[in-house]
Amino acid sequence: MDRGGTMSPLHAGCTLCGSTHKRASRLYAHHHLVQCSACGFHYAERIPTDEELHRMYANYGTVRDLSPITAARYDELLGRFGAYRKSNRLLEVGCGGGLFLDRAKAAGWLTHGTEFDEAVVNEVKARGHTMHLGPLIGNAWPAAQFDVVVSIEVVEHLIRPMDDLREMVRLLRPRGALYITTPNFNSISKWLAYGKWTIVNYPEHISFFTPRTMHRALGSLGMERKWVRTTGISLNRFRRAQGKSDITTDGISNDEQLRRTIEKRPVLKFVKHSVDALLDLTGKGDTLKAFYEKPLQ
Repeated sequence: MDRGGTMSPLHAGCTLCGSTHKRASRLYAHHHLVQCSACGFHYAERIPTDEELHRMYANYGTVRDLSPITAARYDELLGRFGAYRKSNRLLEVGCGGGLFLDRAKAAGWLTHGTEFDEAVVNEVKARGHTMHLGPLIGNAWPAAQFDVVVSIEVVEHLIRPMDDLREMVRLLRPRGALYITTPNFNSISKWLAYGKWTIVNYPEHISFFTPRTMHRALGSLGMERKWVRTTGISLNRFRRAQGKSDITTDGISNDEQLRRTIEKRPVLKFVKHSVDALLDLTGKGDTLKAFYEKPLQ
């Protein structure tokens, strides 16, 4: 039951595979987290009520400033998408303030985005993007509309992620590309936090993927894996788990400060690439990045 007195329902089965066999998470039971015994997926068994979601997202911040480093990473990703240009249409699901869409538009893409906040939708639309208010499902797009569909740090928020993943696949043309990022539930940061990993945060984050469960989900939808990687260690997440501030004295996040320092020093860049390679090899990086292609039908 939430604070407003409304009874919160429970999922009848796993939100990835539908199995009713599950076990409670000992460390995150207070966030209603369970693990499916059949497929290994971790999800919040309790379904957030509208009241809980409203309280969570009523004052949810929207990032409006893009760091030069992130802009460069976005441009590198868009370079990979170049091979998929056909209709030139790109969709970002849950685009936030539209910063990725801005880079895509600058690269010549016809950009589309979805968001829930009407003010944000209007703001992003004013910069020349085609925007859709509300959830992905229900927008009544015809199938196979997009060359590329992108979802950056969104799927962990979804109550029924398979429904949204299925819709993303439907909207892709054959041989189109799907790119998804989300926190990696197998990350070294979660292990170090030992029950205090702030990514597990009901009702904000309620669906938690690993490389294996991501492939199970997308593979079941017929998608072909190009690559799946796990990269990075977040100082912000580690500090928050310890109850410390993740902002430096000059108002910059610890993660961003470290990124800036690394970018200026070739030796540190080499070390970072080596660490990322090790994290990817072991599947322990903080961020899961999945690049899939829709096969010909």
